[in-house]
Amino acid sequence: MNYIVTTTWSHPNEMNKAEMADYQKKNGDRLGVLNIYWFEVDPKTHGAVVVYKDKASYEAALEGMQEIRKQTNELGIKMLHEAHGESFAILRD
Repeated sequence: MNYIVTTTWSHPNEMNKAEMADYQKKNGDRLGVLNIYWFEVDPKTHGAVVVYKDKASYEAALEGMQEIRKQTNELGIKMLHEAHGESFAILRD
């Protein structure tokens, strides 16, 4: 079953969505990640949904993800919320 991680992030300034989309495309080749969605909550806040192939893929990526989060914090971008777990129902395949 897929493993889902959802987070919400606060930015010190208004987001540059084009720059963020470019970053994601350049750094999106992650083993075990089926897709990543970033969405605007408000001009200084974005949400993220990461869909992993399974929990093992999430666990294998955890160390690298923590390093990315450390770099993000150094830029003044702070995580406000995180939730994760195995998907147990899906509307469409």
